[in-house]
Amino acid sequence: MSVRARLLGIIEEIDQTYSKTFNHDLDIHYTLCVGTFGSNAFVTREIKGDIYFAAEKLSPETNHLKVIVAHEIGHVTHFSFAERQGMNWKSVDWIHGLTSLYIEGAATYLSKKIVPELKESVYFTYDDEGDSWVTCYEIHKKDVKRRFLEDVASGWDMVKEKEWFRLSGGHYFGHNRLGYLLGTDYVERLVEKVGEEVALTFWNGNDMKKDIMNWLED
Repeated sequence: MSVRARLLGIIEEIDQTYSKTFNHDLDIHYTLCVGTFGSNAFVTREIKGDIYFAAEKLSPETNHLKVIVAHEIGHVTHFSFAERQGMNWKSVDWIHGLTSLYIEGAATYLSKKIVPELKESVYFTYDDEGDSWVTCYEIHKKDVKRRFLEDVASGWDMVKEKEWFRLSGGHYFGHNRLGYLLGTDYVERLVEKVGEEVALTFWNGNDMKKDIMNWLED
């Protein structure tokens, strides 16, 4: 079976799992891109129900596909929670590291809930090659948090966004997208502190940036 055919079946399966888990249906539009493409998958922020997958960038293994689909649907689900609370989207500073840290952490948290009990690194690299990546973060966690905090304090820009959240980053510690691990760490601890429902809507009505900064400094 081709990656395309397998992906379509997995999208339907994961979509249904989200609907059953959170008891609501989302209006999501899926686009499968074939040919050279810059990213493996992404959700648009302007239209919060559009998800794009790049066939050539995806692992053909079923669990890997399930996780990346769960991650992207996780973004739409996360946005929908805030939407239901009347979120003012114009107030969101999308191009900021603290926002990226929170939303990527929330999507990863949700992917682990929807597709549980897989090897930890699969939730971040969507393949079986990420053990050294997760190990790097665990060993250097204090240094990673300190460096991220320094980058935020000195002014965020697209160079830093790429370093921490894009495939083209990874110059600081030798592994790209370490911001995803930071974000998941933060969201999991926020869930422990305030509960899942509050944690996943925390950016609506709370000083999310200050809370993350306090966590980074801890």
